Amino acid sequence: MGNCLVTKLKASVNNPDLPKLGYLLAKMKNTSGNYVDFTYKGAIRVFIDGDNGSGHIKNLAGTTSRDNNRDNSFQKFSVGEYNVNIEKGSLFKAFYHSTGYMDIDLEQFKYCTSLEELSFGSHPDPNAPSSKPNQREYFWKGDIANLANLTNLKILKWDCKDMPYENHKVYGNIESLSNLTNLQELSIAEMKTFSGDIVKAFGKMVKLTDLRIANNACTGDTIDLVAAWRSNGKTTGELDWNYMFASPGITFGGNKFGNEFGVAKLYWESDWCAVVASAYVKCSKNTPSSKITEWQNAGKSVEVVDKA
Repeated sequence: MGNCLVTKLKASVNNPDLPKLGYLLAKMKNTSGNYVDFTYKGAIRVFIDGDNGSGHIKNLAGTTSRDNNRDNSFQKFSVGEYNVNIEKGSLFKAFYHSTGYMDIDLEQFKYCTSLEELSFGSHPDPNAPSSKPNQREYFWKGDIANLANLTNLKILKWDCKDMPYENHKVYGNIESLSNLTNLQELSIAEMKTFSGDIVKAFGKMVKLTDLRIANNACTGDTIDLVAAWRSNGKTTGELDWNYMFASPGITFGGNKFGNEFGVAKLYWESDWCAVVASAYVKCSKNTPSSKITEWQNAGKSVEVVDKA
C-alpha cells in the first residue's frame, strides 16, 4: 500500500469573505452615513456580517430569519464595510440596488433563474473631491453573459451615468441576452462597454414595452429590428424607444438619430414603422400619407427614409 497524507482541518471556517452555499455574497460600504439602499421581494433569508446600523436591516443582522414584508423599504448601514448574504432559490424574484456601494459579480446571478426583476446603477461618491463632484465608485462587475439563462426576467435595468469609461466593470455583448424573451423593460443606459447587434439581441423579445439604449457600442437598424419582431409574431405594436441618439451605431433606415430623439416612441404596423418624438418623426417609405399629414399638422418635422 502506498503512503497517504492525512491533513487535519478545523471543524469550522469562520471567514465572512467566503460565499455561503445557497447565497449571494455582496460587499457593501458606507463611508459617510448615507444610505446603502437595496430592495428585494419575497420571503427570503438575508443576513449581515458585522452590521450595527439602524433601520430595518438591524433586525436581520447576523440571523437567518425570513423577512416576509420586505417590498419597497430601504436598508441603512452605519459607517463601515459589510458582507451581505442574500438567499438564492425559488423565492428570489427581485433585486434592486439604488443607492450606495455594492461590490458583487454578475457571475453570482448565473443560476438565479427565478429572478424576474434586476436593477442596478452607479452612484455618487460622498467623499469625492469638490473638483470632481460627479466622481463615481462602481463595484458591480462581470460579463452580462452570466444572465443569459435568467429567462424569467421581466425587468432588467443598468445605468452607469457619468462613469469614466475605464471604471466600467460590467461588460459584454448584448446578443448573449437574446433568449430573455419575457423581458418587458430593458435599460442599458450609459453602459459604454456593451456591444452587439440589436436585431440579433432583441429580435425575439416581442413583450418589450420600454427599451432604453444610450452611449454604447451597439449597432443595428431599427427597421430591421421591427422586421424581426414581425417574423416572431408581433406584427403591430409600440414601445418607448428612448435615447437612441446617444448610440450612434443604432440607425433608422441607415440614418442616425439626432438628439431631438431623447424621448420617443417606436410604432409599427404590418408594412410600416416610425419613431415619433415631441417635434420630429422618422418613418419608413411606405408610411401612409394620412399619418404623415397627421404628424405635420401636429407641428412635427417628418423624415421619410428610403427603406420599408
